[in-house]
Parts: sequence; C-alpha cells; structure tokens
Amino acid sequence: MKYIKFKRLNFSIFAKYIDNLRYYFFKVLNFIAELIIFNIKRIFKHLTLPKYQLPNIPKINVWNFYKNINLSKYKSAKFYIFYFIFFVTFSYVSIPFFYNYDKAEIEKTICKNKKNIECLIQGKVKYNFFPSPRVNIDDLIIKISTQKKKRTLAKVEETFIKLSFFDLLNKNKKKFKKIVFKNFEIIFDLNNYKNYLSIFEDNKNLIPITFEGGQILFFDKKDFVASIENTFLKLNSKKDLVKTELKGDFLDDSIFIDSKIKIKDNKTSNDLIVKISKFNLLLKSNIYYMDNNKETIKGNFLIKKDKNRITSIFSYSENILNLTKTKVANTLMEGNAEGKIAFSPYFNFDIDLSLNNLNFTKLYNLFLFLDDEDKKRVFNVNRKMNGILNISSDKIYSNNNLVTSFESRLKFNNRNII
Repeated sequence: MKYIKFKRLNFSIFAKYIDNLRYYFFKVLNFIAELIIFNIKRIFKHLTLPKYQLPNIPKINVWNFYKNINLSKYKSAKFYIFYFIFFVTFSYVSIPFFYNYDKAEIEKTICKNKKNIECLIQGKVKYNFFPSPRVNIDDLIIKISTQKKKRTLAKVEETFIKLSFFDLLNKNKKKFKKIVFKNFEIIFDLNNYKNYLSIFEDNKNLIPITFEGGQILFFDKKDFVASIENTFLKLNSKKDLVKTELKGDFLDDSIFIDSKIKIKDNKTSNDLIVKISKFNLLLKSNIYYMDNNKETIKGNFLIKKDKNRITSIFSYSENILNLTKTKVANTLMEGNAEGKIAFSPYFNFDIDLSLNNLNFTKLYNLFLFLDDEDKKRVFNVNRKMNGILNISSDKIYSNNNLVTSFESRLKFNNRNII
C-alpha cells in the first residue's frame, strides 16, 4: 500500500526574521524603559515632599525578560500566524471577483469629464489581483469628435485600471489609482490639433494615465508624415497642472518631450521641452493663450542644433505664424529677423533677415568641401517652399575684402529662386 507523502514546509527563514525583529524590538524597549525611570528618579530627587514618601521604583530589565522567552517551543504558532495573515489578505483581494463590471460604467470612468472623447470596449472585462488589484480590459477604442465627424484617436489591446488596495470592499465607489494602456496605436491628425488640446482643458480629477509599448502615427489628413515607435507616455494631473512626459524612437533617433500645462487666472500656458539625442536638437518653448481668445496663441521659443541657435517671440492666429525679435546665430552669421509664415491654404513666407556680420570665407570653404551630390542638394529647393526672403548684412568677412556689405531680395516660387 502506497501512502501519500506530504512535504513539510520549512519556516526557518521566516522564524529567523521574527527572532531578529524581536531582538531589536526588546533592545529598544529596554533602553526606553531605563531612560524613563532614570528621569523620573532625577525629577523627584529635587522635590521636597514631607507628607509623602517616594516609592522605590524597581529597575525593569526588559532584555532579561526577552531572554527567558523561548519561541522554539512555538514553531507551529509561527505557521498559523503566517497562514492566518495570508488567508485574510487573499480573501480580501478576492472579493472584487464577485462584482459585476459594467462596460458602460468603465467606459465613462476612462473618458471621465471629456465631452469630445468617447471610449468603446470591444473585448472582455475582468478582475485580477496580481501583481496588484486591477481591472483588465481587452480591445479598447478611443474616439475624438472633430468639426465634421468622430475619428479614431487610439486603439489599445490591453488596458489596466489599478484599484486602491484599501477600497476593495466598497462596491459602488471604487477608487481608481491609475490607468495603464499597453500595445497601443495613437492616430494624430495635424490638421485637427486644436481638438487634441481641448482634452486637457478640464484637467480636474484626471486619473494618472500611462501608455507603454505602442506607437504614435502623425498624419496630414490622409497622408502619413512620421511616427514615434516604442513609445512611453505618462500623463499626470495636480489641480491646475497637467504634466506630460514622452519617450520613444523617432526617425532612427530617440526623442524626449516634457510638457507642463498650467491654468491660472483664465490663462493657459504650456512649458515645452523637446530633445532629439543623436541629432543633437533642443527645443524649448513657452506657449500661452487666454480662455476668451483661444484662436490666438502667443509665446517664445529656443531652437538649438549644435552651434546653431534661433530664439524668437511669436504669435499664431488663423494659420499664420508671426515672428518678432528673432535672433539667429551660428559660426557663419549673426543677426535678427522678422516676418510671417502662412501654413494654409498653402505654405508661404515673407521674412526679413538682417545680419550683423557674415563670414563669407567660412561659407565658401564649407561649400568647397561638399561633394557633387551635396552641392546639388543645396540648390534643390522643395516645390512647396514658396515665399520672399529679404536678406542684408552690414559686415562681410572675406580674404579680398572686395565686398563689405550687401542687400538682396530672394523669391522662391515652385523650386525656382528669382
């Protein structure tokens, strides 16, 4: 006859931890007791109490009391305490398994307080307590309302809504700590950027959101422009502040974007930082607009690439970017610029560039070191680049000093320079 063999559990590690904890606890307790008794005797020593006699306070040695305790006799007690704690914890985190998770309620929770956002759950909704209490959602679609119709903003394969550990018993008022989107695809239409900005207008009670392991696709209407792969996107809200952090791969390079949207006194501002590592490009900008005039955006920016630097104050309204107090500096030139750039119905510009100095010798040598193909690219102007460039320089550095200053007007028209 074969008997079933039960493997005996070894709690030596757990018992050792309890013994060490008990050792340091009684050490501290003994020190506190001696300190209190010493101070009480010291106080009563200076008091005169003729009618009463100070009782003799015996010295309590907690450490001796600890030595007389032998927990080796109670090894099974350790197991029962551990088992009791495990059973109570497991029962507590398992309670939400018996709840009914309505898809419509969860859709409202994800897209909370967003008038132009709609969430649709196409997959299953279930609860899981590992690695933390959460609601798992399969196949989520997020749509955004534009002026003409609803467009798909994001497709998410896996969504996790993390629950508060101390609020699992409350069936009606569950507290959601965080929303995590995994394996997602965000579709961003550059022509409808105003609709995306309106998502952050009501930033009160915004649940922290994290996007992991997905991609962001940029479109110009139906034309694909670029994408950010392996994207990590984090959104967090505190009262009148929305923080956004984005990391990913962009054009075979790594990109980092940090945005802080602040709302104060009917004024919305955005501190933006963009870094592209290998390309060594840095963009810093402060953008703001008034709530009663959202069509006009104002601000300033800094663009830095290697030793090239551009700073400017700008305003954007009705698809026209106006530049004022613009400064341009690099190893070849230094000067100021003003003008405007129109993006719609077609791209056009009118810019006045006034240079304080121009190093023509460096410019000429730089051109000589280019190969034939790169020289052709210098004069190969994009067909969509149309506009007027007025350029002048007060001082020109060259070897022969034949020309000390110049002024010119260049017109770009369908790849032609006039």
